[in-house]
Formats: sequence, C-alpha cells, structure tokens
Amino acid sequence: MRANPFIFAQIVFLLTITISLVHPQSGWRLLDAGTRANLNAVHLVDRHTIFVAGDGGTVLWSGDSGLTWQDISPDTLQVDFHDMYFFNSTAGLVVGDGGTILRTTNGGSNWTVIPCGVTDDLQTITFWDSVGICGGLSQTILYSSNVGNSWNIAQTGFFGGGFWGSCLLSPNLGYVMGENSIFQPLVGKTVDGGLHWNFTPFYLNNNEGRAYGLHFTDAFTGYAAGQVWDGRGAIAKTGDGGNNWTSTFFSSPLYGIHFPISNASQVGYAVGGDGQILKTIDGGMGWQTLLSGITETLHDVAFFDLSTGYAVGDHGVILKTDTGGEPPVGMRKSEENIWQEFHLYPVYPNPINSQITIEFYLPTANTVRLKIYNSLGELMAVVLDNYYKEGHYRISWNALSLSSGTYFCQLESGHDRRITRFIFLK
Repeated sequence: MRANPFIFAQIVFLLTITISLVHPQSGWRLLDAGTRANLNAVHLVDRHTIFVAGDGGTVLWSGDSGLTWQDISPDTLQVDFHDMYFFNSTAGLVVGDGGTILRTTNGGSNWTVIPCGVTDDLQTITFWDSVGICGGLSQTILYSSNVGNSWNIAQTGFFGGGFWGSCLLSPNLGYVMGENSIFQPLVGKTVDGGLHWNFTPFYLNNNEGRAYGLHFTDAFTGYAAGQVWDGRGAIAKTGDGGNNWTSTFFSSPLYGIHFPISNASQVGYAVGGDGQILKTIDGGMGWQTLLSGITETLHDVAFFDLSTGYAVGDHGVILKTDTGGEPPVGMRKSEENIWQEFHLYPVYPNPINSQITIEFYLPTANTVRLKIYNSLGELMAVVLDNYYKEGHYRISWNALSLSSGTYFCQLESGHDRRITRFIFLK
C-alpha cells in the first residue's frame, strides 16, 4: 500500500518540532551528524573545527561549529575508534581496537596506518606539541616524540586492566588513568615524556572500580571520571599530583571529564550513562546535574571556553551548548516540573560509616550553608558556606570525624531551611 504523502509530511514535521523544542530547553541541542554509530570521542581544534570518532571506523568533521558534518572515515579499516587528537584542521590521529593508530595530514582524505608494536585495544591518546602518549588494554602505554609518526612501547602485556584516560601538562609531565589487575583505579605519572612511569593504585573511597576520563588542570590538581563496581558513577579528585584521591558518587557511570580553562580552573563538566551531564563551579566540591534532554550514554565532552561545548555518545548523539550547559534565559522554568523548589534530598547511603552524598536543588542563585548537628542540637561541622548558582548539586563529605549516633543535615538558603536525618555507624 502506498504511503500517504500528507501523513508522512506531518510525521516529519512533528519529529522536527520535537527535536528543536526538547533540547534547547535543556541548554543542549542535538546536532544531526548523519550517523547512528556510537561516538566515543570529540576533539576541538578551535571554535569552529570539531572532530568526532566512534565505532565502525567512524570519523566525522565539522568546520562550521557543528552546523554541518562531513564523513572522513577511512575506507579500508572498520575497527572501533576510541580516541583521537588533531593538531590542526588537517593533521591528526585516531586510535582503536587491535593496536590501530591511523594518521592523516590532509583532513581525512587519506589515512596512513602507523605501526605501534602492540595488538591491544588502544583507548586514549594526547599530545603536547610533538610529544604524545597513548594508553590501552593490558596496561599498555606508548609514547612518541615526533607528532605520532612513530611510537615506542613503554610497557604492555599485563594481565587485565588498562588505561582509558591520559593527560599531558608539558612535554615531560603526563598522566594515564585506568585500572590495574585487581580492579583498583590506577594512575601513572611520567616526568620524561612517557619513557618511564610511576604508578599509584587507589580506591574510590574504599570501593573497587575503574577510572575512564582524566583531566589535570595543573601539576597538582586532577580529576578522574569512572564507576564503582556496584554500578554507581564516581568523580575522583587529587590535589597532590595523583598521590591521594577523594571521590564523589553519582547514580550512573561516568566516562568523560573536561575543565575548559587550565591553571586550576573551577569550572568543569563530566558525562556518562543515561544522558547524565554534570557541572562544577567550585573545583569539584559540588556537582550540578544539567538536563541533557536524552537518555543515551555519553562517552566524551569537550569545551572550547566556558560557554561553548560538545558531548558525544551512543547512536550518533552529538550535543552542543552555547550557554555553558545551562538552560537559555527565559527557559529556566518548565511546565513539566523539571525545575523544583528549594529541596534537600535524603543523604545516602543511610546508615553510613565513612562517606556520605548530600544532594540538593537550588531554584535561584543564593548563598548556601550546609551544617551537621548531633541529636542534642550541637553543631558538629559546616560542610558548605558558599554562593551557588541555580541548579541541582551533589557533594560528598567524609564523616569519619563523627562518632556513632544520629545526626541531622541542615541546608539553609536565604530564609529557607531544610533538614534530613541520618545515622552514622563507626
């Protein structure tokens, strides 16, 4: 039976209206890249030039800030690509399964296979000028000193584990992040451009897990996005160059993390499962949940500045924001009760014996004070006393200074006050 062209036109119109309405309301809009492949990495060369890579050998390019996209995928190799790095609009590399490293010098018109001496799936690549490092499964680490034209093996062949994130702060100082053979997050540090490495295993606040995304804002301050083995997401932060880490937990696994401005920036973003996008404005002390408008898993996020950023994920999803991820002015309230009143959620876990997660919603920008009292009404701790913008926040607090007993968490903002109860068991 022949389709009714009028009905078909109505369907197309309704789909167009749905896409154009839902995503602007969230502060992010969905871009049409012409693919349904899972997208794993996004790299910004400048404000207008964006590269994206994903499964099935997918590589996409936009030279007009994401308005249109060109497929520059290699014709002969269909492996899954996990990360990329482009030096400019024409020269760059992608890495993927089976030890694959491809390099282009003409914007993807041609790709050259670069031998690397390993067959492990490569997960991450980054550069500082001509110096590069690359990480993969089996705890593989490669390094290059000539813009990726050739690679040396620093280590490979370990049982289990791997590296999913990397960061270079200079031609000498760099980090890789992932997991060791006994399911601990593992950070590696080099001070000679990747030739030698020192490793520090750690736990996500006493939990086994895996770290994926990695970003250092200076030589001391770094952030890792990952997941705990019970399925929760986690963001770990170090303030001493990777020796010690503290974690904040979230409902879904987290895969990508990025701080747009270097030198100890306070603003950062993380993305993960169920379309989750998080934002911090205070260097990771609190994380605001941004409405993405989607439920697909997001694998990577990158910002050009504090306003313009992109996130990529499953089924060809590419999201863009020009508002720092925040809803545009005039759309901060929703008729569907997306935005709530001033609210303090129950702390979790409850009872606790170490770390608790405190979650609250702030409908308007204000000073927030978060205090802990014992059952006698005595003040035990001031967790927060800062100015926050409108939004949904989660913070993690170490309660080890408390003794066993019943406590109350009090949230104040202006004249509003909310209280929730929890039990601490030592």
